[in-house]
Amino acid sequence: MSKDEACPESTDAESAPPPSPVAEEDALSDADVAELRRTTQVINKFYGNVDAGSTQFGVSLGVTHRRATGPVDEAQVRQAHEHFVASPRHSDAARILVQENLVLLAGPENTGRTTSAIVLLHLALDDPHAPLVSLSPAMSLAQLVEYPHFKRNRGYLVRDWVDDAQPDAVQQFEVAQLSNRLQKHGAYLVLVTESARIQRLTTSAVKWEPPAPEAMFDEYAPPQPDTRARAHAVELNSPAEVVAFARNLSYGLETALVRLDGSTAKQVTEWFDSKPERLKTLEAAALAFAHGLPDRTFEAVFERLLRIAGPVPIDVPGESAIRQSRADRSDHPLISTTLDVPGPDGLAGERRLVFRSVEHRARVIAELVERYGFELWDPIRTWLHELVSEPPLSELHFQMALGISLLSRNSPREAEQDYLFRWADGTSVTRLTAAHVLTWMCIDDSLAPQALRIALSWATNAGTRRAMTAATALGGEIGARYPSDAMRVLWFLAARSQRIGDIARVSLGLLFSAAVENAADASWVLNLLRSLARQSIGNGNEFRRIQLSKRALLSVLSGNCGSSEEAITAHVLRRQPASMHALGEIWGWVLCSGSHRGRAIEALRHALQALAAHDGTLPIIAELGNAIRTRMPAPQLELLHRDLRFALTKTDQAVASTFLSSLDRHQHAITT
Repeated sequence: MSKDEACPESTDAESAPPPSPVAEEDALSDADVAELRRTTQVINKFYGNVDAGSTQFGVSLGVTHRRATGPVDEAQVRQAHEHFVASPRHSDAARILVQENLVLLAGPENTGRTTSAIVLLHLALDDPHAPLVSLSPAMSLAQLVEYPHFKRNRGYLVRDWVDDAQPDAVQQFEVAQLSNRLQKHGAYLVLVTESARIQRLTTSAVKWEPPAPEAMFDEYAPPQPDTRARAHAVELNSPAEVVAFARNLSYGLETALVRLDGSTAKQVTEWFDSKPERLKTLEAAALAFAHGLPDRTFEAVFERLLRIAGPVPIDVPGESAIRQSRADRSDHPLISTTLDVPGPDGLAGERRLVFRSVEHRARVIAELVERYGFELWDPIRTWLHELVSEPPLSELHFQMALGISLLSRNSPREAEQDYLFRWADGTSVTRLTAAHVLTWMCIDDSLAPQALRIALSWATNAGTRRAMTAATALGGEIGARYPSDAMRVLWFLAARSQRIGDIARVSLGLLFSAAVENAADASWVLNLLRSLARQSIGNGNEFRRIQLSKRALLSVLSGNCGSSEEAITAHVLRRQPASMHALGEIWGWVLCSGSHRGRAIEALRHALQALAAHDGTLPIIAELGNAIRTRMPAPQLELLHRDLRFALTKTDQAVASTFLSSLDRHQHAITT
């Protein structure tokens, strides 16, 4: 490898003037970075702790990190084939897919579209084991046309595609272009969407209909079910309800009917049907956005809502009577109190105000949207804007973020325009809250593509603060679901202003850490990172961009694995040795840099010390040295060898000797 290839910084860009200094107030302090890491990770812990999270947050948190793009999970493919029930439109969709290599399934969620898409692709490929790849729902039709990785005899799936709102004629043209491109490459693609508009624009689209409920029931019901059960199944509204009902029949018809009754949703509907007084309605609305707080904290913020909403008549005898608000809740059908466990300080836990069921919170917000207008929502909006702007970031901010995410299920435009867009352009605390709204939206599979779309829209031409918010959000659950989209945008943001770049670099590190901690294959992250770096470093000579790119790489290499002190690169090298070559190339880039070598050597020393703590790692250490050596020119390698001899003086002697020997070109030449 030539010097210019290995260390492009050493070309003419080395003599370029350094970038102008950034104003001190624009930079993130160490405390800011620590807070960013903590708040980006805090919600994610609740994803893995369903029991602890459900009561406090008033929603079911049975969602785990999982990629929504990339190779389709084998378990999902197997389940799709085992329980497939054909839709009335299945044969039409199959015919279009075989003829045009493309079909668009347009219809509401929970109607079997994704399951059918998997089966359709394997039918077109004539191979039930053919590899399937899920593409980003944020890709426009034009981007799909230009997608460079279509391969012959491979199926592609776009789940929950977000309509790019191009003019009708443009979309018609792009659908035709996409079909031609797929036919040329011998690939097949199924695009799943809720867009009603796309149905009338092209003959490649099918207006999707769910399978017949009788067929769904027969597939999922236990052998010889109660004869009355099938009649109940036919009356249900969606395939998801039919499947749940059929599976519950294993516990008996009565139990299945009770679970089908939707008693928690019915309780909320009946309570609102009773036309509760204004004070009670405001209290339920406040709890929907300030759930699970200590009762004294909730009462304080609720009083602020009452002052904003205006005088509320108190229906108790005597004008001077103080309302017994806590006693009034004792028989409330929706609201209850729960007691915290004692804290580590030995103090007793506090009473917290919650909804009686984890389904109540979302249902209350749905009823509020359906039933009430400006008189309710205007004071709620003012109240939320006041609360969210008050630092520091607190439990209340997380609860408000979750409330807005639930609002986006029923009123997405209101959630985005009245709250998210404004908060993302505000202070640090409102920006963090907006980022957490997008993270909470990933609880709902149908909202995750919207969260991605919003984050991507903030990343470009939306102002510095919204770009900072996007960088924060993409380092969390959105990035875990859509890692390719997130990493590409974060890499772009890492080269922008210092405030945006600092956050983007932290988020890149968090994405890599999340992939490692969730037992995912980290090599794809490193390979994508290496590809992005090659474009910025290997093919460019702009001094500032090269420097910022190497800072981004160093942020990834310098992290620890979760809460442990083990260097994340050491953890990856031990568990996933296939990542060795990508890591060697990335280390080579940062170690070549005069301005980054000191930090890079310290991160490398930390990784070697972590490897030394495990038996049998000397071969890994030697291979890492070889991988780095092949990526560095001789002059830079000699400087590195000299610096490392000093830096590794306190490192295990066998580790230091093994690594330094593997870096020695002359010794390597003799041994080979």
